Amino acid sequence: MPNKILLASVLAGALGICAFSTPAQDPDNSDWQTEPALETPSTDGGTLYIGHGWHNKKEGDPNGIGKKKFKCGERAERFCTVKLDIAWVRGNDERLKVSLANAGGTEAKTVYAGKDTASATRDHTTTNEFTLSVKGCEEVEISVTFEKTSASKKKNVQSSARVKIARHYCAQKDETNEEERWVDAEGKKLARPE
Repeated sequence: MPNKILLASVLAGALGICAFSTPAQDPDNSDWQTEPALETPSTDGGTLYIGHGWHNKKEGDPNGIGKKKFKCGERAERFCTVKLDIAWVRGNDERLKVSLANAGGTEAKTVYAGKDTASATRDHTTTNEFTLSVKGCEEVEISVTFEKTSASKKKNVQSSARVKIARHYCAQKDETNEEERWVDAEGKKLARPE
């Protein structure tokens, strides 16, 4: 008799019939891990990474922006002056845009980095110092993003930037473009402070 049951089981299996099947169970899908298709802005040790991925080579999110609010000082009549260490590589004719606004947004300044720091070698370690000032040395907000130009051909960001606030202080005058590295919205070099 056991041989007949075994034979019936073998025949049922061969014919695709399963007399002893258990009901199908839904698999547990809670452990799926996903990665964004685009690189989003991130920070590491106080450094902002924005645009095309430095290490994973993912294209950058075209809507990516890095923002930081901080107290620059306690002198409303002075200029909040920020020294930035920036390493960036231009791609797709994009421009690195940096804005600094005081509390309440009554004073704001937007500038663009002129020449990238390492386009020839794609060397991500070369940094330059960039100075930006805004009237009202109290709480301020700085924002960093990439902006497309009419010559940009790709939808996603191809440029990469690493930005760190080296120091900030209250100054008696506007020190923007001390190093002569910023340009305006039209790409014209900004005047050096007097």
